[in-house]
Amino acid sequence: MSAEQNIVVKQVEEETRFSEKLTPYLKELSKTSQAIKDMYEFNPEYETLPANLDVDLLNEKTSTPVFGTVKKYDGQLLVLLSYTCAANCRYCERQDRVGVGLDVEGRLKMSQIDDIVDYIANDKSIYEVIASGGDPLTNPKVCNICLID
Repeated sequence: MSAEQNIVVKQVEEETRFSEKLTPYLKELSKTSQAIKDMYEFNPEYETLPANLDVDLLNEKTSTPVFGTVKKYDGQLLVLLSYTCAANCRYCERQDRVGVGLDVEGRLKMSQIDDIVDYIANDKSIYEVIASGGDPLTNPKVCNICLID
C-alpha cells in the first residue's frame, strides 16, 4: 500500500471501527480467493459507513430477558457467549457488539453465565439453547462447562 492509501486506511478504521483481523490461514487463502479477500481484508472502498452501535439489525436488544441472551421464539434461547471473534467478517450481523468491546474480556463473566443457567432452569418452556456470539468457542470457561457439566 502507498503512504496515501495507509492514511486513508487509518482514517477509515478510526471512523468505522472496522479492523482487519486475519489468521495466517485466512491471510494465505485470501491470496487465491477473492471471496475470502472481500469478506475479511480491510478495503477502504467498502468502509464508507461509520459504525452505528445503536443499530439492532436482528432486533435482539429488545428480546433480552437476561444479559447475554436473546429469546425471540418460544422454547428457544440464544446465548451470546462471546463478543470476540477470530475474524471480523465484513457482513457480520452483530457488528454493534462483536469487536467493539462491550466488556473488558469480550465474553460473558462466570456470574453472568450463572444467571443464564438459573434463567434456563426456571423457564421450563426452553427446550433448545443455541450458543452464539462472536465465536462462542473463544470463551474457554464455557467450553469447559459444556464439555464437563
